Amino acid sequence: MIFKDEKVINRLFPCLFLFFTASSFANYMPNEYNVWRTGHGFIYGATQTEKDEPVLITITGPGTQWAGVVISVVSESACEGKAAAASLLFNSTPHPVSYSCIPMGQGSITTYILSDTQRANRFYTDLKSGFTVVLDNRIKVWATNIATPKN
Repeated sequence: MIFKDEKVINRLFPCLFLFFTASSFANYMPNEYNVWRTGHGFIYGATQTEKDEPVLITITGPGTQWAGVVISVVSESACEGKAAAASLLFNSTPHPVSYSCIPMGQGSITTYILSDTQRANRFYTDLKSGFTVVLDNRIKVWATNIATPKN
């Protein structure tokens, strides 16, 4: 099924993110950074920032015409302004993203959603080809087992 209505896509990704986040955090193990898993049409993995803050990366529908990427960063910092996050760097190239930030105690959970199918598939292809992708000039994403993710 191909979604041509951008409103549907913009509503679908947050719903998928919420559905996925609950189950993925339950499966998340801190010693499994850069180990990719699959389930329900998603590929997901965890990495960390330069400050050892956890980062959850979800690729929805990899290789399809409805692919997208959701990146969530748990941070000890407070939420930043929306204008600062209108784009996110993928290997030093800015890509437009949707941004949300939820305060959590003294810190926050920041979520970036890349809904551009071509860019999302490029991210997946780069990882699958064995390249390391650097997000926001500080988060390194390795491919490890993305070609054969765990269930």
